[in-house]
Amino acid sequence: MGRTQEAFALVDDNLAQYPNYGGERYYLRAFMYYQLGEYEKARTDLMLGQGNVWAFPAEAELVAAYLAYHDGNKDLGDYWLGEAYLERHPMLGPYLNNLIATEVKAHGITIREYTPDWSAIRTPNLLQFLSTPTPEPVPLGTQESPVIMN
Repeated sequence: MGRTQEAFALVDDNLAQYPNYGGERYYLRAFMYYQLGEYEKARTDLMLGQGNVWAFPAEAELVAAYLAYHDGNKDLGDYWLGEAYLERHPMLGPYLNNLIATEVKAHGITIREYTPDWSAIRTPNLLQFLSTPTPEPVPLGTQESPVIMN
């Protein structure tokens, strides 16, 4: 890994200053711990990352796969590695993207067809389909907003 101590110092310092949010930093440190054989620390950071970010990105899935393989659970490891493959993106950088692709090939994993997230599809403006005319918006500060009561 090269400059391991420098990397840990940088991530540790950042997490000490800003421990909440940005769970990807925990995933990065979990990956570093796993590479050093410190599996319990990797597990802890994987869990801390989940509590500080909404997503479970490729770097987290890679660590989850490695830990599953370490625990002897090939099926779970293959699952997480396949997910990591689907979640690759340019921000990961070439090292992690290539590592994930190499691991998928080495484990003989068949990648399932990717189904895009339905929420990314533009939702039509439902107001255009209503028979009732849409009221004009009231500019703020010009008058009181009407109160609707039944």
